[in-house]
Amino acid sequence: MVILVHGHPGEDWLLAAVQKRLKEELDKLDVQMNQEKTKVVNLKEEGCFGFLGFDFRLNTNRNGKTYVSKTPKQRSARKSGNG
Repeated sequence: MVILVHGHPGEDWLLAAVQKRLKEELDKLDVQMNQEKTKVVNLKEEGCFGFLGFDFRLNTNRNGKTYVSKTPKQRSARKSGNG
């Protein structure tokens, strides 16, 4: 599962709120997150992360707006015959 949270400094509370709510919902299902596989990534600092054959990274459009792009990893694209 990937959850994207806007990183505006005035919204630092949002990450903790999302983590708390996710735990509450998973507890209802009697499901626990694997803490060894769970990580928080700051795309502004770390640049990119991979998940299920896709790379997630920050990009900027022609108007200067920042957005998260999701592209197949090179290895995944080759396996499917698209690269």
